[in-house]
Amino acid sequence: MDFVFGNYVESDTVIHRMNPLLKMILFLIIFIAMLFIKHISVYLITIAILSILGLMLNLPVGKLFYSIRYFFWLLLFTIGFNLFMVPGKIIVSVYHFQGTYEGLIIGLYFSLRIITIVFFAGLFAMVTSPEELEEAIVSALKPLKIIKFPVGEVSLMLSLTLRFVPIISDETRRIITAQRLRGAKFKGNLIERIRALSTVLIPLIYSLFKRVDEIANVMESRFVDPHRIVTTTKKIKKEDLICFFTGNLLIFVLFLADKYICWR
Repeated sequence: MDFVFGNYVESDTVIHRMNPLLKMILFLIIFIAMLFIKHISVYLITIAILSILGLMLNLPVGKLFYSIRYFFWLLLFTIGFNLFMVPGKIIVSVYHFQGTYEGLIIGLYFSLRIITIVFFAGLFAMVTSPEELEEAIVSALKPLKIIKFPVGEVSLMLSLTLRFVPIISDETRRIITAQRLRGAKFKGNLIERIRALSTVLIPLIYSLFKRVDEIANVMESRFVDPHRIVTTTKKIKKEDLICFFTGNLLIFVLFLADKYICWR
């Protein structure tokens, strides 16, 4: 499959080895920062920097760009909605709806923001394994043990949920292949695609419930107690702090660039 979002790419780079908690915090900081950027040019610079970083880490950046086409309808809706809803200089008229130049610019701005966030999220998933993501979330929740928050149960739920992501992907691929061999067509108009997908959803749901039941039986037979699950976390090293502060410095520079454009 050419859909690469959520696919971990195993490697031994400094970003892959980075402490999961710091990596997740850096991701959240960048995610929030992207919401405050005000100029399209800064988003383009951000995408360029992320692309260079991905190439340096030997990540499939080309496939990541190609996978963005799955968000085509969301981007089209964003542009179309702003085009006809924002008042301004009229550039197109469809029936009683009038599209404006200002609406087009705002639609492109929000679409580029979505692309930037999705692109960065894809890179984050490529350098962070499900186990590391689980570790990062559990590390962030550990202080809540003081108020008797069930960290062990949350850790177990996250572990099972994250491990089901590749299972769902593989199972969906297997069912689609089987249905195609039976003559199902997944191309055509919207109605034909919905009918074809209905032949996939029911077997997929049945298969997933069957797997869940098997896992529950195995855990019960092994007397798994979520209250006694020990969650080990990696120690923060010097290189982790260097990567973390370098990422924050990069965000600060982008903010300065954005403010500089505002002042001009």
